[in-house]
Amino acid sequence: MKRNFLFPFRLSFILTPLFFLSIGATKADPFFSETFEEYTVGQPLLGVGGQGLDKWAQWPTDATVSALIVDKGHQSEKSLEIKNDDKGPNTFYLSSSRGPGAWLTPAENSNKVWLRFNIFIPSGAQSQGGKVTFGCQQVNGASPIVGATVSLSDSGNGSLVLAAINGVPDTGKPMDVSVGSCAYDEWIQIQVELDFSAKVYSVMSPGMTSQNGLVFPMAKAWSGDTWGDNAQLAFGIPKGATVLVDDIQCSTEEFK
Repeated sequence: MKRNFLFPFRLSFILTPLFFLSIGATKADPFFSETFEEYTVGQPLLGVGGQGLDKWAQWPTDATVSALIVDKGHQSEKSLEIKNDDKGPNTFYLSSSRGPGAWLTPAENSNKVWLRFNIFIPSGAQSQGGKVTFGCQQVNGASPIVGATVSLSDSGNGSLVLAAINGVPDTGKPMDVSVGSCAYDEWIQIQVELDFSAKVYSVMSPGMTSQNGLVFPMAKAWSGDTWGDNAQLAFGIPKGATVLVDDIQCSTEEFK
């Protein structure tokens, strides 16, 4: 069976993964937190000897994608470096199998979930012009259903463009909505608010324009109205891209 990737609409360097300058202290109690501090630098997160096989996965499973722990973190010492040297796009995601202790009942039943993560894009690493995407997807068969989708792409003048995808259900044609611009070689913090009942989301990043009420690109196909209905946090990595990810937080309460 053929399986599509997160945000399969265009390649021009997005990160659903996927961002952040500090939004402030987190008063919310995250139901999932990943700072990569528990892992060993230089060791793979996936594949043979993978340290994160209980939580993380990738598609295609046989892709030659490097996911190593490196000593360059956002506010900590470590982060995850994802480098796609494969012939096609790759989706790196949190498994929806909900490993023991990874998910709490309140999160499973929550209509609203807040995501926050930090992204670092090395300069010169995205010359192929693809998009890195970050967001959520739902797998109910061979092809993922795309929910909230945020992207980072090269602007053509030495900077990055942070955008979100508005599904526009009345036309069925997803459209890019600009959030702002940011720099290579700097950590970017992104926060996404998901409303699974309304199938809409909001995107914000310090110093940029918040975009609210964006419709899931595949809202009509999305099944269920809670995070527990098989939602996955996913990062879409195009061929040739290198991305560092750190301090991933998922909460049923807004970050303060």
